[in-house]
Amino acid sequence: MSTGNPLHRDPERPVLDADGRLANPLTEARPVSLDPRVAMHAVDLLPGTTYVAPGFEYHTDHSARPARVRGVLRLVPPHERIRHHRAQRVVGRSGLGDAAGAFHGGHIVAVSLGGFPSGPNLIPQPANVNTSAFARLERSWRAALGEGCSVEVDIALVASDATTPPFQVLLLFQNAPVPRIELPGLVLSSVDVPAGTSPYDLIVTL
Repeated sequence: MSTGNPLHRDPERPVLDADGRLANPLTEARPVSLDPRVAMHAVDLLPGTTYVAPGFEYHTDHSARPARVRGVLRLVPPHERIRHHRAQRVVGRSGLGDAAGAFHGGHIVAVSLGGFPSGPNLIPQPANVNTSAFARLERSWRAALGEGCSVEVDIALVASDATTPPFQVLLLFQNAPVPRIELPGLVLSSVDVPAGTSPYDLIVTL
C-alpha cells in the first residue's frame, strides 16, 4: 500500500441518498457494485478499484489490497446479518502464516454495523486486536448508534509493500477547532504539513 496517509486533514463527510447508498463517492470512476448475498474472495479483488455496497465505498490499492473504507454505520439486526465464513477463514490464514490461529479474517467495518461480509472489507487482523481493542471500538459505535447518534467513518489502511497485516490502530477525533495560542509578543497558529509516512497501519477518522 502507499506509504502516505490517504486521509486528508478534513475528510469529506459521507452522505447517503434515498436508497441508502453514498451520494458523494470519492471517485468519479464507475465503481463495482457488490451484492452481500454473494461471497467475494481476496483473489477476486482488482487493483486500484472502488467497490460500493449499501452505505459504504471500499477502495483497493495498486496490489488489490483493501486500502480504505468510507461510509455511514447502521445497526443491523442479527437475523439480517450475512456472513461469508469461508472467505473470512481464507483471509485469516493469510496473516503471516497464521501461526496457531494468531490471525482472524477481520472485518474493517463489522457486519453488525452494515459492513460488507467479505471481499474489500476483510483483512488479516491479529486475533488479540480483533477481540480486544477493535471489539471495544465497535461496541462504542453500537452504543452511539443506539443512542440515536450518526456515526460516519473514513478508515485508511496504511502499510508498505512488505505486505504485513495491520498491527497499529490510530483514532482521530476531529470534532473540535484547533485553538489559537497567544504568547507575549507572539501569535501562534497551526500549519498544515503534508505527511509522507505514517507509523500506523490503520487510521480511523471520526
